[in-house]
Amino acid sequence: MFSHYHITDQVLDDLEFEHCHTTDKCYAGWVKTVYLLGNRWSVTKIAEALLIDRETVRNHSQSL
Repeated sequence: MFSHYHITDQVLDDLEFEHCHTTDKCYAGWVKTVYLLGNRWSVTKIAEALLIDRETVRNHSQSL
């Protein structure tokens, strides 16, 4: 599965800010996943980089 998600530069900036300022680790993981999807990373590459299951990446992507 490889999909492209269109996320504006402003949203990417907002995600960076959210990631830096949250204390919730689950939310931070979601932010990282969405940020990388918005930067055209594949599900497999995100899973490898974040040391999470591909299904977790897919679940996060469904929230977009």
